[in-house]
Amino acid sequence: MDGGATGMSAWPRPWSFTRWGFDKVTQGRPPLLAQKRGEGRVALVTGANSGIGFATASALATGGYTTWLLCRNRGRAEEARARILANAPDARVEVAEVDMSSFDSISRLGSRLSGTNVDVLVHNAGAIYKTYETNEAGLESTFATSVVGPYLLTALLARNLERANGRVIFVASGGAYLAKLDLTKVPTALGYDGVKAYAFAKRGQIVLAEALSADPRFRGIRFCSMHPGWVDTPALVDGMPGFYAITRKALRTPAQGADTIVFLAASDEIATAPNGSFWFDRHVANKHAVPWTREPPGTQEQLIRLCERLSHRAVAAERREG
Repeated sequence: MDGGATGMSAWPRPWSFTRWGFDKVTQGRPPLLAQKRGEGRVALVTGANSGIGFATASALATGGYTTWLLCRNRGRAEEARARILANAPDARVEVAEVDMSSFDSISRLGSRLSGTNVDVLVHNAGAIYKTYETNEAGLESTFATSVVGPYLLTALLARNLERANGRVIFVASGGAYLAKLDLTKVPTALGYDGVKAYAFAKRGQIVLAEALSADPRFRGIRFCSMHPGWVDTPALVDGMPGFYAITRKALRTPAQGADTIVFLAASDEIATAPNGSFWFDRHVANKHAVPWTREPPGTQEQLIRLCERLSHRAVAAERREG
């Protein structure tokens, strides 16, 4: 559904993606977790060792959440944990190693967290690949990391999330406004373009959030996707150096990019918006800027079936062990 209860009637204009756009909408607004702390709640953040993921994890941990840093590289995760504790010695921060493109790795994490109630799951991990790469199942790595991997982790933790009336947040990007999710055109090695593959996957996250919100197997869980704006992150510098060079003076800080994620994790306001909504700067936003990016009818159901098929063995194994 486009638009929503909290009120953005049109898609965000590109100028609003900048730090100046952020400053305009946040003047005089106190930090959310200064008003509402998260003691007793558990948050999981993928890709939490740098950029938006680190800023999100740091804000949640400082705000009282027991925060798990879910990272592909354990050493970098431990470094991120140390940085958070240096600023907030009383914070409760855990570390777990997971590669969100690897279904085997995700399944192992699901087993480790099987007894943990999960209040917030933030799907932030992502990358722009310069050349075509695949995971162990032969799936293009960007789509695996941003769409199928997050589906699998959400499915494995569904009971954990349901027990806590949890929230699942997909961190998309402005590139999704330029992409259409046509599942007959999942990126292949032929003519591979990493930036286009990234935009395709980010559109997939928006569609997946809405699809999961309508799936009765995930009843009791709130799903949303969001756009953090144009943010100065290592992934942007490495993956889109030309765009970075043009926009670097206008880019948001990682903390500014994380602001709406923290809002979605902690605020009661999201209960008034449709489940599966897309957010920008703490408001529901339209999911499409132009009609040609709208997915064909039935795409949500097709995406769920595709994710199930691609990750079926890992989910089935986890349920047998559980």
